[in-house]
Amino acid sequence: MILTSEKSVFTSKLSPLFCLTIPRSGYHLLIKRMDFYYGDELQHVELTRYLPLVFPTSKLANHGISLNHDSGINRAWPWSQLYSFPKRDASKYMILFRNPLLSMISDFQLHERNGLKRGGSVGEWKHYAIKGIRYRKRFIRKWLIGYNGDNVLKLSYEQCAKDPKDCLRRAIKHAQRVEEPLNEDRLQACLDRFPFDGHRAYEDHKYYDKAFFEELR
Repeated sequence: MILTSEKSVFTSKLSPLFCLTIPRSGYHLLIKRMDFYYGDELQHVELTRYLPLVFPTSKLANHGISLNHDSGINRAWPWSQLYSFPKRDASKYMILFRNPLLSMISDFQLHERNGLKRGGSVGEWKHYAIKGIRYRKRFIRKWLIGYNGDNVLKLSYEQCAKDPKDCLRRAIKHAQRVEEPLNEDRLQACLDRFPFDGHRAYEDHKYYDKAFFEELR
C-alpha cells in the first residue's frame, strides 16, 4: 500500500472519489493536471491494493481521489469477493480504461523498466499477457459493462488523448464536493503543463506476433 500527495490536513475541495482504473490508463497524467488545477487543495491517496481490514474506505473521507486497480477481482473465487473493491451507491467513482492490449503492453514495459522482469523474453510476455487479459476482461465486465449511474464517470485513455480539455473538465466537475464554475484559462494551463505524448501501435511492441495478438483479441 502506497500513500502519496498527502499535502495538508484540511478537507479537500473534492468529494471522496474512488478512481478504479485498468493499469496504464492515464491516471497519473490526469491526476497531475487536476493537482495543478487545484494546487495544495487537492489531496489524493494511492492504494496498490484494497485491504478492507487494514485501511477502511472511511479513512479516505478527507481525500479527494483514491486510486485502485481492483486487482482483487483476479483472485480465485471466493477470495475475489473479499479482496475486490466494493461498489457503493453512496460513493463516487471514476472509471479509467484503455484499449486492453495497449494497456497490457505498456504495463509489461513498465515492469521491465523497473527491473521486475529478468531482461524480458517472448515467454515472459506471453505468460504475462494471458494472465493480464483475463484480469482486464473481469475489470471490464464489473466496472464498464456492469456498473452505471450518476455516481459513476467513465473516461477512456483514447477519449483523453482526443479531447483532453473536455475529459479534464468532466473529471473535475465529477470530483467537486460543491459545484463551482471552472476556470477555463487554468484548465488550458494544466494541458500545457502536462501534454499528452501519444501512444504506440501494437506493431511497435518488440514481442509483437500477429497470430498471438489475434488470439488475445
